[in-house]
Amino acid sequence: MITTPFINRLGVLTLLVALLCTSCLKHETQLEPQVSYKGFPARIALLPSAFTELSSTESDSDWGREYRAAKVFAKDNDYYRAITSYKKTLVWIPDSESTRIMEIHYHILLSYYLGHKHKAVIDYFEQSPLRFADKNFPAFQDLLTLLYDSYLQIGEAEKAEQIRQAIASIDKEEGTRLHAHSAVYYGDFAAMDEGLDSLQEFRDSYEDNKLSVKTARLLNIIPGAGYAYVGQKKTAFTAFILNTVFTAATVYFAKNDNIPMAIILAGLETGWYFGGINGAGIAAKEYNDNLYSKLGKSLLRTEKAFPIFNLNYAF
Repeated sequence: MITTPFINRLGVLTLLVALLCTSCLKHETQLEPQVSYKGFPARIALLPSAFTELSSTESDSDWGREYRAAKVFAKDNDYYRAITSYKKTLVWIPDSESTRIMEIHYHILLSYYLGHKHKAVIDYFEQSPLRFADKNFPAFQDLLTLLYDSYLQIGEAEKAEQIRQAIASIDKEEGTRLHAHSAVYYGDFAAMDEGLDSLQEFRDSYEDNKLSVKTARLLNIIPGAGYAYVGQKKTAFTAFILNTVFTAATVYFAKNDNIPMAIILAGLETGWYFGGINGAGIAAKEYNDNLYSKLGKSLLRTEKAFPIFNLNYAF
């Protein structure tokens, strides 16, 4: 027969073990937001070309016909076929057409970028004549913007910042907007002290409304309380019922000397219990990620700080 004092001691022991385990659980609080802009096609369709139209002689040439086909594919957002046609154009075009060759290389780069092939953007740039482009190139500032975002997307933060500074030396306002973009993209709260005033407002709003991962885990020592804190009421109710049922069943079988069954149920309950504690922490982290992403996207759209908003030309 299990006595009341034993059950009380068992409860205290369980609480102490829970506190110990929650302190040992991974407190993964680093932000993993998804702050991106999906309005590429609509935005790009409104932009003019940075380059002059083909002359009638150019249009009737072999390379001109391939070029015009590539442009149609690009405007239809069929970037794979556009890239293929632009590369065919480079095969046909005479070496003497150096200005048009640079233009075609740029359109290939832009097609890779709009196709979200950021590593391909960097790889292509580094082996193309575009690496020698200067301020006289009609789409030079746009080229820098593509490189900035592509370096950012592939995790080359230092190179992205170098490109951003180069942009700022040409256009201070764009440099400031891209500073806001990189600060939000990386979750760099220290960097938010500089630049747009709205960056500080964004940071303060996030800090005021985020949840504590540690608090969610600690609260879930009482099964379901951590989920309730996060706002997941159905999950909180389910967690409470499951833990209550398994605990009651464990005690019932232990009282009736069915120790093997009690051990099995206790093992299952332990999994549910500590899994719930960790799950509550994960739920709080996901809440924070979603909150940060929502606020971040709103800020970057309002300030037109997404790189796509800083492009002046397309196809």
